[in-house]
Amino acid sequence: MKSGSPNWIVMGEPASPAEQAALDAFREPLPEDGLTRAWVNLTFLDLDGRAAEVDAFLLTKRGFFVVELKGWHGTLAGKQQSWRQITPGGQVRHHPTPLLLTISKAKRLKSGTAARTGDRWGQAA
Repeated sequence: MKSGSPNWIVMGEPASPAEQAALDAFREPLPEDGLTRAWVNLTFLDLDGRAAEVDAFLLTKRGFFVVELKGWHGTLAGKQQSWRQITPGGQVRHHPTPLLLTISKAKRLKSGTAARTGDRWGQAA
């Protein structure tokens, strides 16, 4: 997808130049197929009034996706609860998996959307 595409909808400013670079790298391979759209730096309120931010909310032929970008470099390995990063310099860092928080955000976004649309979004979270 090209920079400036009407299908790349910027909802908020990136937190840093590194985040902007990551978003650019994410955008470039996306197709301009008339369906694929991305809302980036999206902040939403869930049904409890709690705010959440997602790096990208992506619509494709295959469905909706919540995308969380991380500025981690090196090798990643992990399990359901934690990930281990080995940086290019050999330093080992441990991170809680971002998957659990991302799944939670996706479910909160789906619940809020379903409540506002009469649940026309399907059953998968």
